[in-house]
Amino acid sequence: MGKNVPVFGSITKSPEHTAERIYCPVCQFTSMSAVELRTHIASHVGFKPPFKCPVCFKTFSNKYNVQTHIVIHTGERPFKCNICFKSFKQKSHMHAHQKN
Repeated sequence: MGKNVPVFGSITKSPEHTAERIYCPVCQFTSMSAVELRTHIASHVGFKPPFKCPVCFKTFSNKYNVQTHIVIHTGERPFKCNICFKSFKQKSHMHAHQKN
């Protein structure tokens, strides 16, 4: 199984991706990415991510996530299957469609 990471400071020395799951010392969240876990732990101490949706003001940890989110408001479907021409809001949804 994974290793418990009891304090935030020890996570900063962890590699970005580990072979084992690392655990949030506050809740049940787990990750194999130290970077992801650091971001998660910051949410417990009132950290506010710097990127906001200009429509609903929801906050995100990076610009890409805001751009992915904003299509909820615009209805835009920028990713198109080159086989059947169906459109998708997210690239990952298009790729999942193409695998089937």
